[in-house]
Amino acid sequence: MATLAVRSWRIALPVLFPLVAAAAAARLRLYPLEGRLTLWTTPFVAIFLVVGARWLLELLPSRLTMRLSPIALPMLVSLPAVMLVRQPPPITNEDARPGLERLAAHAGAGDAVYVVYGAW
Repeated sequence: MATLAVRSWRIALPVLFPLVAAAAAARLRLYPLEGRLTLWTTPFVAIFLVVGARWLLELLPSRLTMRLSPIALPMLVSLPAVMLVRQPPPITNEDARPGLERLAAHAGAGDAVYVVYGAW
């Protein structure tokens, strides 16, 4: 992100502001960021990949860059795609019904029920 900020604050500020604002709101317990971390970090990882690839290509001679540019993007995309196919992210669904049935059976009228922040 530093490379992007050095090149143009007009581009870096709108990219960074939502992340900083969301982190601040999460710190104040106004926005649950922990469940949405991948949603917020994926664009930054993509930007870092593109900026890093461009930086690497700028280090090479121009005649070599012209030959490598068409293959650079498929190479960058192929490794994460292969890793995703080989080891997909765990997806779990927890059924809330058994817990709610137990709560309904044991809770009395007027009992206070505390739900942990971020549990729902």
